[in-house]
Amino acid sequence: MRHMILSILVLMLAGSISAQVDPDPDGIGLYFDADATEWCGTFPYGSVATMYLCLTHPSSPNGISGWACSIDIPISPTLIRLSDGFPTSNRNIAADPDYIIGFMEPIPASDVIVLMTLQFMSLDTSPQIPLYFRLDNIDIQDACYADGADPRILIPMHPSSGGWISPVAIANGDCDVIANEPYTWGELKALYGSSNREVTP
Repeated sequence: MRHMILSILVLMLAGSISAQVDPDPDGIGLYFDADATEWCGTFPYGSVATMYLCLTHPSSPNGISGWACSIDIPISPTLIRLSDGFPTSNRNIAADPDYIIGFMEPIPASDVIVLMTLQFMSLDTSPQIPLYFRLDNIDIQDACYADGADPRILIPMHPSSGGWISPVAIANGDCDVIANEPYTWGELKALYGSSNREVTP
């Protein structure tokens, strides 16, 4: 039953060149750009920062008609979530932080598909507190997207970090700790995907 919820939603609604960070098919991650190339950034004090929830390298050539995932936003008294945006008309039958989204019209296939945009404002002054963003499955629905031609076909998504416990994006943190190591992205995903520890201090 848990694998059918997204398909049912999309069927009901139907009736009414940058290098991405994650090279593997059907990845989902939060990024600081719509091309899915920047996973680490900053939230300057008093300014509006935008993050993009992206599906990268979808294996379906038919685009997508919906998606399901949980978004873990760090709790901070200085981080204000201003707004969320979607690429087209949709309906969400879950409640934040869970999303089971069905699009009124399928989104065409692309190497990167922006599923959602999130805008924040930081009131944090120096020294800024690192913020770690994670994604997860939903209790009633594994993280997946629905095929654009046949929403009954659900394709699993994997987190860009390689494991659900590992952050997919970092704001105001030390990115050089990872970026300066001579790892390929595949090796990095294997490292954190097989780890059972949190990345946060």
